[in-house]
Amino acid sequence: MPNEADEIIRIHNGFYRICRFPRVIGYIDGTQIKIQSPGPQDEEVFRNRNSDFPINSQIVAGPDLKILDIVARWPGSTHDSTIFNASYLRAHFEGRQFENAVLLGNSGYQLKDYLMTPLQNPGSCRKSI
Repeated sequence: MPNEADEIIRIHNGFYRICRFPRVIGYIDGTQIKIQSPGPQDEEVFRNRNSDFPINSQIVAGPDLKILDIVARWPGSTHDSTIFNASYLRAHFEGRQFENAVLLGNSGYQLKDYLMTPLQNPGSCRKSI
């Protein structure tokens, strides 16, 4: 992840040009990378819902699609939010290392003041007259 002010501003500006969201420092998502069965003792831990044996990886990408942060060590059955909650990245955001920057993520992550996720049931507020 970037730690110099100039690089953070460049990333903020890149995301703002793309999606008009201010303060975005990255997009976070998980992906699964198939591996061979780790053997009978561990295969059920790695088996995902498709019966494959992947490593679940968490990736943060910048506006130019370059990888800014990656964690690739969790069994495929691990949920994205579990990986994030155990990551140094979350600890850095909780410790305000990135000041007021935010991540964009999908609905697999919990909404935080530094992690924007989609609205599940968007609606409109209308006042009755």
